[in-house]
Amino acid sequence: MTLIENIRQVRGDVRSMIGICEGASSGAVEEGFKLEVLRLAKSVSAQAENIVEGTAILEDQLQFSEMAQAGMRRELGKLQETFNIRLQDHVKAETKEIKLRLAEHMEKQFNSRFVALVQEVRQADAEASPCQTEREKRLDEKEQRLCEMEKRLTERQEQLTLRETSLRETRIEVNSRMRELAAARGHSSEHVEEMLDGRFLTMQTTLKEISGIGVSIQRQVNITSEVVEQISSDLSKLGGPTPPSTTEAGKPRWLYKYQSLRFWDSTIDGLLNSLGLLNVVGVENMEPKELRQLLLDTLEPTSLQHAILLVVDGPAEVWFCFPGIRHGEEFEAENGQCPYHKNCILVKRVEFHDETGTLKIGLKFRKVHPVV
Repeated sequence: MTLIENIRQVRGDVRSMIGICEGASSGAVEEGFKLEVLRLAKSVSAQAENIVEGTAILEDQLQFSEMAQAGMRRELGKLQETFNIRLQDHVKAETKEIKLRLAEHMEKQFNSRFVALVQEVRQADAEASPCQTEREKRLDEKEQRLCEMEKRLTERQEQLTLRETSLRETRIEVNSRMRELAAARGHSSEHVEEMLDGRFLTMQTTLKEISGIGVSIQRQVNITSEVVEQISSDLSKLGGPTPPSTTEAGKPRWLYKYQSLRFWDSTIDGLLNSLGLLNVVGVENMEPKELRQLLLDTLEPTSLQHAILLVVDGPAEVWFCFPGIRHGEEFEAENGQCPYHKNCILVKRVEFHDETGTLKIGLKFRKVHPVV
């Protein structure tokens, strides 16, 4: 009899006992009823013991089953590990064999392609020989043009040197006039303007001519750069050595010389320092265009009169707004800044010694920016 059947039988016997108890009278219990109850109780006790024993057996069987399952899992893990190792070894062996076969195939294919490529290169060299001769001829012509352009640039530089010499001679004359002005301070500003107006107008015209020469030189340099780039391109197509490029790191020596003249910086600064009236210092942070405009503004007849007044009668070491001085107004700077302009050029009257040690009076300029 199974455990489930024993449980069902116990449940039936218990129900029978309940029924017998419910059917018994409350006065007296017959002997047969007692015997029946005793028999059923013993039967229930025996069945309960059977259930306990069956439960213990089931627990033992369950524990044994769990131990068997754990052993099976361990065996399965070992089998899986062995399978993975063998599979990896097999995959590595197959991969190595495939790589060897592929390398042999690629080597054979590369050798055939290399032979064909060598034949094509030899054939192309044989066909390109006439074209290469023609290209070399064109390169020689371009190099000759390049030498001619360099010669013209040298001539331009000589012209510029002559102009600078002329400006130095003009400076000597201006210094002489300024000494006369310092010796005769009783002269009116109109008389001084009449004496110097012609010279300064001539200098202004000369400055404009120098500006034109600088533009022409820059144009020639640009053309020369294009020629050098074309030569570099042609040489690279021929497969030969490439000449230095026009970049900052590899310019040809002659081209670097002309592009590094810093025409405006050197010429304008030299021109300003050559004037006895102007002692321009402290303008290192000004652009070349600003220096040129400063010189042109100062040499204008209307501005020159007020500049001369500042030199003759102005207070020493006092900064003024330069645009205001040009229009006859003395706007004194406050804490080193212009009180009316964000970006401005300040000017003041100073005493200085020239290269000969002679004490002179001139103007000093300084560019200022707004305080952030």
